Amino acid sequence: MKITLIDKITKNDIEENIDLNITYSIKSIGKFMEIDFEGEDKDIFKQYLLSTYRQGFPLKNLKQTKYLGKLVDVGKFGYGIYCDIGSEKDALIDLNTLRKTFGGKLSTRQYISKYGLVNGLCVEVNLTQVKRGIERVWAELSSEWIETFLKEGTIFVADIEEDLLKNAVAHSPFRDSIVIGRICSTSFTLTCSGRTEPPGVVSYLGKMLRKARFGIVGEY
Repeated sequence: MKITLIDKITKNDIEENIDLNITYSIKSIGKFMEIDFEGEDKDIFKQYLLSTYRQGFPLKNLKQTKYLGKLVDVGKFGYGIYCDIGSEKDALIDLNTLRKTFGGKLSTRQYISKYGLVNGLCVEVNLTQVKRGIERVWAELSSEWIETFLKEGTIFVADIEEDLLKNAVAHSPFRDSIVIGRICSTSFTLTCSGRTEPPGVVSYLGKMLRKARFGIVGEY
């Protein structure tokens, strides 16, 4: 069984953290690490790798299907938003695709603001084009991700550890009026109830969690 990771890993990392009945080898291939393994506990080992490290997808193996990724360079370019899917090249969600997805003729930055899109936010995308000759990849946000998370008033919090977010909410005036939802290990949603308004929550928690990225879905 083989798994390709984009995160660096060594035999020492594995031997310090797990004790399983497996044999394995690690090969560095460019920016990727290929783990080849077999043994009685191979399924447990696979789950450990995928839950601890980020899976890599070499450009030559990319398909027009769904991938999990994180938004990067949000707001830096007027022609679209990039998504890191764990390949050599980030996938571009271009402005034309944003307009087809959300409707209207807004600018990239206006879509970013309206839908609370921030750096580090975990998303699911469909790859729409893969051009290996010029090493370019295009994508769109998946309809399932949009339906699940892009709800009016939702607060996105990205680049944050879950325990830090929970602790900040528990020690805030909003602890009884906020529900935390999980997108991935570093991205979460906050849903407000009652008279709690998203901008007030972002202003308060933003001072406590200065390294986190906050976005609000909707016109605020």
